[in-house]
Amino acid sequence: MNMLISRRKLELKRHTKVVQELRKQRTVERFFKEKIHRYTRKSRYRFVLLGVLLAGVIIDKGFYSQELLQGLAES
Repeated sequence: MNMLISRRKLELKRHTKVVQELRKQRTVERFFKEKIHRYTRKSRYRFVLLGVLLAGVIIDKGFYSQELLQGLAES
């Protein structure tokens, strides 16, 4: 039980860091408008963060199969 709590605390710290990183940007719009490249650690981090965000939205909306995603892309 104690291990589970400590794992959850670590996960919370990681998520808190992500939120703080987004707050460091002046606005979320600026975050998405900047050109994303993969040359620096920060830009790679942002690229991965956007991929995780997209995956989370897709899963949250219930698009579990390739056919559903294809239909969404074509509409």
